[in-house]
Amino acid sequence: MVLDLYKSIPLLSILVSSLTTLVTIYFLRTFATNIGLIDIPNSRKPHDGSVPLIGGIAMYMGVIVGILLTSNNLNELN
Repeated sequence: MVLDLYKSIPLLSILVSSLTTLVTIYFLRTFATNIGLIDIPNSRKPHDGSVPLIGGIAMYMGVIVGILLTSNNLNELN
């Protein structure tokens, strides 16, 4: 039933992917700080404070969840 909803409303899978990315960033932020996976500012990097380097992991998770939840055949997009 849920997969039929994703087929009829493709924007819903985009929304789920975005929410997955945000939730992943929220939960991985403290983990990244604990293991030292942070970007410390210097003369080349003018941002304020330490920034956790987890954005790529979070985006990957969002894309994977979006692909798994969609019922569209991705081979038909060619």
